[in-house]
Amino acid sequence: SIIVQRKIVIILITMLFIISSVNYVWTIQPIYRGSVLLEIGEIIINTDPKNDKPTIIQPIENSSDLKAFLSQHSEYANLSVRLVGGSNKLVHIGYESYEKSVVKEKLENVVQGILEHQKSKVVFYQKASAQVSATRAVSDILVSFDSMQSQKFFMVVVAFFSGLAVGILIVLSGEFILRDTRKRDQSERS
Repeated sequence: SIIVQRKIVIILITMLFIISSVNYVWTIQPIYRGSVLLEIGEIIINTDPKNDKPTIIQPIENSSDLKAFLSQHSEYANLSVRLVGGSNKLVHIGYESYEKSVVKEKLENVVQGILEHQKSKVVFYQKASAQVSATRAVSDILVSFDSMQSQKFFMVVVAFFSGLAVGILIVLSGEFILRDTRKRDQSERS
């Protein structure tokens, strides 16, 4: 069989694929993902002084306004902002980078920026005799490391089978071309 005869070529091509994938796997940088959970503050307005119960409760800022604020500032670029579990008060803010310190610093700046942004609204509503609960972080900034170990192994395995398949394909294609060339040469001689 031609595959057995050309096994050295197939092995060399497979090894080239494996070495390339191992080189890539060892040079890939880890990704750090950070997140923080914010509870958007509320404005409680009692429109009826005779009633002790609040009649209007609304968030200081809705999530779309918060996203718009963050998108207007380049220092808050590349954040993921989403509401948590159908709530209109809990907002998850995430960020990822190749540097752990950058992730933590970026999220700290975002939280501080949001609090500063909402400070004027809080003061305004407090002057209007409304009760205000300010926005606050309900979780610490969590930074996790994605080592991609299982994906790295999978990449090497895929490279092995890909190299094997490409090696066999090259050997068979080369043999087909050689046979075709030999047939043409023989027909031209005759």
